[in-house]
Amino acid sequence: MKGTVPLPVDRMKVELLCDKMILQVSDILIESGELDKIRPEYEASLEINCSQDKLFSVTIPFLVAPGCLHHVRDLSLQLEKHLLPGDVIEVLLLEMLDGYGNHVEKGLEVQLNVDGFCFQDRIGPKREVDDQGCINLNGKLKAVGSYGNIVSFSVEYAGKLIFKKEFQVDQRELRVMSTLPECCAAGSQLENIVFEIVDSDGTVDETIHDDANFGQSHTLTITSESSKIDDCFRYTFRHGRCTVPFISIPREPGIFSVVAAHSCHTELFMVVKVNVMQAPKLEGSSTEHHDVLSQCPVGGMLLLNKSSFCVSKHLRTLVETIINDLKELEDDVARVALLIGDQERKLKMLSEKKAAIEKGISNLQASIEHQSISQLDSLLIDKEVIVKGIEGKGDTAASILCNIPVATQSQVSHTQFLQDVVGIVALLGTVSSTNLSRILAEYLGKEHMLAIVCKSYAAASALECYEKNGQIDHDHALHSVASSVGKSINGSFLVICLEEISPYTGRFKSDDPQKKLALEDPLLPTGKIPPGFLGYAVNLINLDVHHLHTRTAKGHGLRETLFYLLLGDLQVYGTREQMKQALAYIKHGAISLDGGIMKGNGILCLGHREPEVRFPVLTSEAQRRISPYMIDILKQIEDKNLELGAICDEITKESNDHIKAMKRFKKKKERLQRYMEEKGPFLSGKYFEETSEEKKSS
Repeated sequence: MKGTVPLPVDRMKVELLCDKMILQVSDILIESGELDKIRPEYEASLEINCSQDKLFSVTIPFLVAPGCLHHVRDLSLQLEKHLLPGDVIEVLLLEMLDGYGNHVEKGLEVQLNVDGFCFQDRIGPKREVDDQGCINLNGKLKAVGSYGNIVSFSVEYAGKLIFKKEFQVDQRELRVMSTLPECCAAGSQLENIVFEIVDSDGTVDETIHDDANFGQSHTLTITSESSKIDDCFRYTFRHGRCTVPFISIPREPGIFSVVAAHSCHTELFMVVKVNVMQAPKLEGSSTEHHDVLSQCPVGGMLLLNKSSFCVSKHLRTLVETIINDLKELEDDVARVALLIGDQERKLKMLSEKKAAIEKGISNLQASIEHQSISQLDSLLIDKEVIVKGIEGKGDTAASILCNIPVATQSQVSHTQFLQDVVGIVALLGTVSSTNLSRILAEYLGKEHMLAIVCKSYAAASALECYEKNGQIDHDHALHSVASSVGKSINGSFLVICLEEISPYTGRFKSDDPQKKLALEDPLLPTGKIPPGFLGYAVNLINLDVHHLHTRTAKGHGLRETLFYLLLGDLQVYGTREQMKQALAYIKHGAISLDGGIMKGNGILCLGHREPEVRFPVLTSEAQRRISPYMIDILKQIEDKNLELGAICDEITKESNDHIKAMKRFKKKKERLQRYMEEKGPFLSGKYFEETSEEKKSS
């Protein structure tokens, strides 16, 4: 161990064999917690000295490995004391140790179980120990448990619980700050009720604040089984407090109760109860004087007094009906207005979130461009030439697709149907040489090289719309985009649906970031590989770094779906002669770098043709220079693009709902105004001027 280290021996058996020429040392037990000194090779040697002067000694080299996972040590200095729902544990590092205190080997898989937490990454509960003997959970656990609950995470290995850590989520309570009346008149309303959320000390938690910039949704819902109130209206919390403008009281006497609850954290709720009393009925007596108050649509109070009630029973009933109808119409307008306000706040939040994601994508792309200056210049130049060549084929769907980023910068809505389009076959991968690029393109043919790749059949179908007679509708989808740039799509074009492909089901090469397929090499009777065999074409395509993490809904990548569909077990040889010599070992076709093409079943392609579209060329050395950092950044960009697509869909839906609500609001407001104009004279007072004859009759 990197220098001599004397270690205690607990037990050892030493004996001379019968011929007395061999000293047999057996059952040596050496325990050590210092194996970290020789990781990761774990190379050591055992030196046995048979005399103090080392006249007779032997050194035995060997490999030693740490034991199985025995216990876990939390290296975090101090985990969060005050844990709240939505909090992410920023610093959490777990040391995985064997029974002697050594770090376990890299790659050991454990089960990480969570209760009240969720994972921020996509790895899931199975985790592998890193090369430091640890599991790094920094920023990966988010608390989703309720206020006041116990949440935990634990480590299991071989079905045994090794480690468990529990946390207490802080307590919070919803309470009403406003003073509520003991009783209310039927048909009236409670106004400006203030709710607040407090901690265990009774202090208002000002962090409960609805903030679109940080994606925090803190709103209050009001529900009641005894009335038509539902939770379609949400009232925002501002620094721990929320004001409900009004709660309508039902027209029937009794106990009226509503439930106020946090829209996301339903454990924060309270029941508000009010005793509803029947309002005094109007009597038709000349000696009684009553004031009737009703909330007017313009915010003032309507006052009917003095002689107003010494009127006929018919007029009294008419006035009561008008007042009730006005209140219902006003409440209807107010409900729609509140809904519109909530929609506009949500749209603002979504727009700000969309802008933040777009800025994040832009920053990530800028960092990649900086990396590319030193690493991928040659690839970018070659790829740009190929893209321009495709763009030049103005009557193809692939050309329109390449023109979309420029053509529709101000027409984002036109590209909604393209969100599940992966790209064009020719631009999804690179190869290591010009010869291989040319021969693969010739083997696949122009139609397949320009094929559009989509994730699903639904996405592929959205590229083209049809009229009732079955003719293509040129005013929608990809044809519409072509028209907007003064082009058209002539003829048919191929679309490949990844999720409809039967994927490769075999093994993959281990520790290969490109996830190449573990196909068996062809073997001669001698057990050797045929001369000139360079590999399978499906593995000689390097996936473009932007698509290394592209997956179908079932988790399959481009290599085992798209490229295995197009190339299968196609073999690649150096020359035609080498391909010819290996003919007996070629089952599914072969190509050679000097232009030979054999498609199997006795079909040969002869002659020479320079393909119009080919794969970009990226040398093996340049490919190796693509850093893991860049690959990680590209994965982040893909994740953010998926999130951006979901946000755009939500904005579209919310915008449509907002337009409908505005139309509904306009109609209800016009109806209210018409009703006020029609019935206003009955409330002006002139109909309640009494004559002496009316007094007598009353």
